Amino acid sequence: MKLLILFASPRPEGNTAQLLEKITKRFGDSAEVTRFDLYKMNLKSCIACLRCQKVTDGFNCVHDDDMQEIFDAALQSDLILFATPIYSFYCTPPMKMVLDRLVYGMCKYYGETMGPSLWADKSIALVSTFGYPEEKASDLLTEGLRRYAKHNKLNFLGAYGERQRSYKEPFMNEQVKERARAFAEKIMAFGETLN
Repeated sequence: MKLLILFASPRPEGNTAQLLEKITKRFGDSAEVTRFDLYKMNLKSCIACLRCQKVTDGFNCVHDDDMQEIFDAALQSDLILFATPIYSFYCTPPMKMVLDRLVYGMCKYYGETMGPSLWADKSIALVSTFGYPEEKASDLLTEGLRRYAKHNKLNFLGAYGERQRSYKEPFMNEQVKERARAFAEKIMAFGETLN
């Protein structure tokens, strides 16, 4: 299985990174993993110019930035894991930029004629970290990605998140490790269906 991780935390060793470490460690050699640290990349916002809609078989974005690399990796992947802390009830800014750019670049729905979704049947999942209770923190992003998947003709495999209850206590503990491993098992079960 080819796994693409889009990591959207400004903290390279923060809570989201700790969850990803536990998840990807569980995979071992069973997945070919590509990871992009979005905060370290040159990414620009979509400007809705529709240049991407003038071709039906490629990205064709007006911006000359690092997004083409993400687009190519997404096309080659079986599963895309969106990993982000929750800021103001949604994903961080670079994740939002990537989501916007991918929906236009991948889905050729908005041009003069209706085109395909270039990444139809790929699978996506969400890993998030937050400070509020889950039903008041990651719920909006989880629902947003469900709708995003439906619109893009993707399979949404689910969401996994962990709450940092207090900065006075360590984030990672045995219960968090076990839940992260369980989520990794769920994703690995998907990978086994590809073989």
